Amino acid sequence: MVIDTSAVLAVLLNEPTRPALIRATQGKNLVAALSLPWEVGNALIAGLRRRRLTRASVNAAWSSYRQVQVRIAEIDVGSALEIASDLHLHA
Repeated sequence: MVIDTSAVLAVLLNEPTRPALIRATQGKNLVAALSLPWEVGNALIAGLRRRRLTRASVNAAWSSYRQVQVRIAEIDVGSALEIASDLHLHA
């Protein structure tokens, strides 16, 4: 199952969708783009800068992220663009 940054952050930051995301992904092999760790880190720092998160909560979220088993996959963007164009989806 492909997972994106918004879903990971919702789980890490205990958003209202967390329980449903955990149920939907439980027992699944998770796959994400190479950019996932960078995007998660950037979002955590943005939350800190906006004073929505504390340094402790950023560190706790990152520690939790490191426990999530996600296979990081290199994406062929050209192929993704073709598929997205054909199916009217986001790349």
